[in-house]
Parts: sequence; C-alpha cells; structure tokens
Amino acid sequence: MTRASFLRPSSFLKPKAPANIRTNATTEDNVPMHYIPSPLSRSGSNSNASTPTVVGSGASTPATLLGTPELKTPKSAVPRLRRTSLDRLLDSGQLNNIKPRDLSRLEKVQVWMTNQGASYVVIGIFGLVEALLFALFTVHYLYKDNLSTNRKLFGWTFILSRASAEVLQFNVALILFPVCRTLISMLRETPLNGLIPFDKNLTFHKLIGYSMVVFTTLHVVGHWNNLGRLASKYNLGFVGFLKLNFLTGPGWSGYIMLFCLLAMTITAIDRARKANFERFWYTHHLCTVFFAFWSVHGAFCVLKRDIPTECASTGNFYRWWVLGAFIYLLERIAREVRGTHTTYISKVIQHPSDVVEIQMFKEKTKVKAGQYIFINVPAVSAWQYHPFTLTSAPEEDHLSIHVRMIGNFTKELGKMLGCTDPKVKSGKRPGPQRAFTVMNRKANGANAHGPQLFPNISLDGPYSTASEDVFKYDTAILVGAGIGITPFASILKSTWYRMSNPDLWGKNRLRKVYFFWICRDFGSLAWFKSLLSAIEEQDKMRQIEVRAYLTAKISHEDALNIQLNYEDRDPVTGLITPTNFGRPNWDMAFRGIKKLHSPGEAGVFFCGPEGLGTELALKCNQYSEPGDAGFEFHFGKENF
Repeated sequence: MTRASFLRPSSFLKPKAPANIRTNATTEDNVPMHYIPSPLSRSGSNSNASTPTVVGSGASTPATLLGTPELKTPKSAVPRLRRTSLDRLLDSGQLNNIKPRDLSRLEKVQVWMTNQGASYVVIGIFGLVEALLFALFTVHYLYKDNLSTNRKLFGWTFILSRASAEVLQFNVALILFPVCRTLISMLRETPLNGLIPFDKNLTFHKLIGYSMVVFTTLHVVGHWNNLGRLASKYNLGFVGFLKLNFLTGPGWSGYIMLFCLLAMTITAIDRARKANFERFWYTHHLCTVFFAFWSVHGAFCVLKRDIPTECASTGNFYRWWVLGAFIYLLERIAREVRGTHTTYISKVIQHPSDVVEIQMFKEKTKVKAGQYIFINVPAVSAWQYHPFTLTSAPEEDHLSIHVRMIGNFTKELGKMLGCTDPKVKSGKRPGPQRAFTVMNRKANGANAHGPQLFPNISLDGPYSTASEDVFKYDTAILVGAGIGITPFASILKSTWYRMSNPDLWGKNRLRKVYFFWICRDFGSLAWFKSLLSAIEEQDKMRQIEVRAYLTAKISHEDALNIQLNYEDRDPVTGLITPTNFGRPNWDMAFRGIKKLHSPGEAGVFFCGPEGLGTELALKCNQYSEPGDAGFEFHFGKENF
C-alpha cells in the first residue's frame, strides 16, 4: 500500500511518514491515507481526553449511555487501538482494482429512481403543469371573443400579464401545504411516502416560491407596459402613469404584495437566513398581508369583457388559497396548543467550539430516533420557535439538544444559560479540557452563588425526518459533517439499545452501523466523546463502527504533540478508534462496505453541507447494483 505523510502537505515541510502510520483518507495530493498509530510513549493519559464543562444541573439525570456512572477503564486494561473489518479490508489491497459492474439502462433508471428519481419526477410534474397552464391560458386570452378590446388596447402584454396571473393562482393554492409540518409527518407514516418524497417538503416550498417570483415578474412587467399604453392613449404623461400604478386599487394592492413577496424571498435565501434567522422568521409572517391583499387585488373592476360589459372574476381570488390557508390555520393552532407544553431544563453542558448541550425533562413526550423539535424560550424571544434535532434516544428518560452559538438567538440563549466559561477551549488545538460543575466553579475562579436557575422552554413537535428510516435496513451508513452529527447521536444511542437489549426494546433489523464524522477542528470531536466512548466500551459485537475525520490543517507543533502524547487510545478523541486526518475516500468506503455486506442493501443518511450530500448521492448511484445478488445504497438527507 502506498505510504504518505498523514499531515497535509501545505502545513509544513513534508516529513517522511513514520512506520506506524497507515492511511486511507483523501488528502490534497489525493493519496490514500488512514491514521492508525501504535504506542510511541506513555506520556499521555486517558484522563486528558477532551471533556465538556457542566454548567449546571437542576436534577440528577444520567449522563452516560446506560444511565450508569461514566465508564473508566483501568490503565492496565486499556484496549489497543481498534482496527475494524473495514480497515483490514482496505489495507489488504483487495479493493484497489475493483470497479462497479456496468449496469443496463433499466438498472440505471431503477437506481436513479431509488435515490433521486422521485424528487425529480415531482418537480417535473409541477413544472409540466405550470407550463401547460401558462400555454392554455395564453391561447385562451389570445382568442377569447369578448376580450378583443383589451387585446387591441394593450397588445401582447395583456395576454402575458393575464396568463402569468393564472399560474400564480395555482402557486398560491399550493404554497402553504409543504409547510404544514403536522400534515407532512402524518403522510410520512402512510404508503404514499414510498411514492412521494415528503422529506423534500421545504425544497418544494422554495420551488413554488421561486416560481411565484418568476411569474410575478412577468405579470408586473406586462402591466407596466399596459399602464404605459393606457397613459399614452389618454395623454396622461409620466405623472399619470405613476398615478395609475400607485393610486388605483390593483396598483397599490399589487405593489404591497410585490414588496411582501420580495422581502420573504430575499430573507429566505440560505445565506441570509443563516446570517439572521430572526429577520427571516418575522419577515415570513408578511404572508398574512400578502394573502389579504391577494383577495382584493382583482376586486376593482379595471378589466372588463366586451359582451357583456362587466368585470371578469371580480373579487374571487380568495378561492384559490382559502383551502391551503384553512389547513395551515389548523396547523398553527395545533402548534400553539403543543407549544403550551412547557418543560424544564435539567442540565446544561458547555462543549468546545461554542456548542451547548441542553438536557430537559422528558415527561410524556413520545419521540423517535432522528426526529427534531422546535423550541421557544420566552426569556429570549416570546414568539420565535427554532428547530433543533434531538440528540437523546427514545429509550432515555430525558430530552437533549445540542445548540451551536452562531446566531443572535443561540448566542443569547447560551449567555442566559451561563455558557461563557473562558476555560472551555476554542477547539483549534488538541489538548485536554477540564470539567467544572456548579459546585466547583467558584473554586476554579468562577463567580457562583448556589444553583443556577434556567429559563423555561416550550416544545413543539417532534417531527419526522428521513433518518427515522435507519432501522429499515440491515446496514446503515451515517455521515455527519460538523454539527451535522446531531441527528445521528440519537440514532447511535437508540441503535445500541436495540442491539444490546432486543428482549427489552424489541427486535431490530439493523445489524451494522458505519458512522462517519467529519470535523474541521479538534474541539468538535469532543461534543459526543462520552457517547462514543460508552458505545466503544460496551459494543462487544462491534456492531457500531465510528470513523472520525479531522480536516483542519495541523501545525508542525500539533503533529509532534499528537505523535508523542498518547497511550493505547487516540490522542485527539481519547477513543479506541483512531482519528483519520483528511477527508474520507468515499470510493474505497463504498467498495469496502459493499464487499463486506453483499448481497443486501444499506441506507445512507447524511446531514451537512450541500456539496458533500450531492457527492454521496452520486456515490450511492455509482456503487448500487440492483438484483437479488447485488447491493443497493439508498440515500437520505436531513431537511428541516
């Protein structure tokens, strides 16, 4: 196997790779790499592994996987770094020359339909319906007998504005259905979920919104020309043109709707929404203003038929959106009723890299692994509900979420919870993290005067996601990038419970889990260190395989520190499983998993950046082979 430095070439002068380092992750030089260190010194200690800061606790809640005191392996009994069956297969070189079988056209279509086809079919049907509506109404307004006066006065832009308005009616009728979360969660439990990708509901909502922007543009441009011709015919001049735009009923109501639509669209763009969620949240409530003026926009009797001389479709625009609005109103009422369920925070843990873990009393809330909830903290904002994935398992007696403090709401929440301890490192460099509790914070220099009081939290949910399907497969591949690990924390815990106690938690089809965790900095690897450590210690059957990847550039000093300061555990995470430096070599990973588990199928579940999700979806198609003797990869991505 090709040898190479386990560090990025650009970080410093390339040293010769130590003999004890093997690699299969991908680096900038595209050299296969995988970091499997063996002991070099005994100067490191397991107690130096990264641990979080416990900010406060309102009740005694089990912090470990099994609800027992944290596992601590005696130094003499520490197991050696684990090499899994996948590692051994990758190291053997058996997969180097294996290429996927050439599929027939029918098989390619079958694989494509399994992963992306349903979404594209729905999008295609939507686009086709809109194109047909636009074409049909273009013909209608072009040849309708009693509209000849309007066609003669306004020309082709009359047809353009009217046909685009009819398509907008169709869009308005659909726009609210994809954001009815309760309805979507219910439909996900029906056989329709196998035909319609309900997990893409927000994508479809955005698609309808962008379609509305396009046809609104056509409608507005068409009417600008219509009003210009009208002003010219009656010698009204530019001032008259402006009066027609802003002082007539269709004019001012149309501009109000245009403002609302543009404001909602601009603030909903991913970059703008992530930069300021509060702005997106409040601006989107302009939809109530939009629908109100939509109802009266056609009620001013501006365009009339030739015979009889009366208004067309006067004041009936409300008929298009009223059904969707009624269902959405029921949805909002249900949310408000659920939102009255107030729970209490039992524990807050400050992790490196500005991540806060919040544990809450579970009470009667019924959840499934991989689901998410909306939380409202009245002390921070009385109106805002923010979505967070549950990181606790259904089998546990509490609910937990992990919050990254990057926005206004999350920063204010972290400050209110007291998560500003300067002794928690930023995570940019490897090294030990000390633990501080409420009782010993004062002794460590913090100002503490008794138990810390936490604000109440209102919950809405839980709601379904694609990750719920993980237990439908024999093999599962979980891929989380950065904070994208959160959906899989719950799944990993629940998987362990089901595998280790089938009599207690019920039988489980899932037999093997591969968990790929990709992080940019050292501190991120400490977020779920206790969970992963407990799984490693107690997963005697090796059913859950953890593969951590660190993509940050490593300085020469850090590299030497990593090599010199560890025992029989990984020096970065403190786990038995070694940390890989670089990005995963997905080709080798998919080949290896396919080789180990054929024939069969695997679910690939992803949460993270769009680019990596696209790459994984393509790999699922590339390495799937339909048939009883083949192996298929089914791709699912988190959307909420």
